[in-house]
Amino acid sequence: MRSKAPLVRLGIFRIRSLTGANLAMLAVTGGMFAVFYFASIYLQQTLGFTPVQTGLAFLPLTAGIIAFSGVAQQIVGKVGVREVAMVGMGTAAIGLLLLSRAPVDGTYVADVLPGLLVMSAGLGLTFVPMTLIATTNVTDEDAGLASGIFNSSQQIGGALGLAILSTVAATQTSNALENAGPQPDAAQQASALVDGFQSAFAIGAGLMLLGVVIAATLIRRRDVAIVAEAPSVVPGA
Repeated sequence: MRSKAPLVRLGIFRIRSLTGANLAMLAVTGGMFAVFYFASIYLQQTLGFTPVQTGLAFLPLTAGIIAFSGVAQQIVGKVGVREVAMVGMGTAAIGLLLLSRAPVDGTYVADVLPGLLVMSAGLGLTFVPMTLIATTNVTDEDAGLASGIFNSSQQIGGALGLAILSTVAATQTSNALENAGPQPDAAQQASALVDGFQSAFAIGAGLMLLGVVIAATLIRRRDVAIVAEAPSVVPGA
């Protein structure tokens, strides 16, 4: 606040589109990390996947994000960058809700893959427009700062979200074990663990929907009107 040349000039947060996009991404990445962390544990500890199989199981998520990022670049100018972002976050929330229904005796194809595919579509439709929103309305000399803040928001959101969701999952599992009695058997322990995963996925979906609310509230159409007039190219892509 006192430096003549600060690393982050706080005045940049007066740009409504930048502030709204960063707050929305804090919520989105907080929910997104639920997939990578809890789905990995679910696949290995509940479904019995090896680490290599678990990594391969996430490939459809990566492929979907890449594919729908390309779709997003094509439609932001026609549909609206703000609207595409909100649809993307809402779709990702649906994917997390699907994952929250994964049972203790589930399978990858029936109970995990559908949620991953839906979420990949949502994230692909989210990242591109939110990046455009976060970096519009800034001067050329602040472009690097705006990009850096946006990347930091994603990392901070993921760290905070994972801490919150881990606490929720652990609490739910502990409560389920207490209700199971003094000496829960293996089946009860597995069920309690999955109860925790389901709660984390549900809260993650809530964070995604919070991102929709933030975008709808803080990002006005006139704040991002310039994006529709510019080529659909993501800075730094």
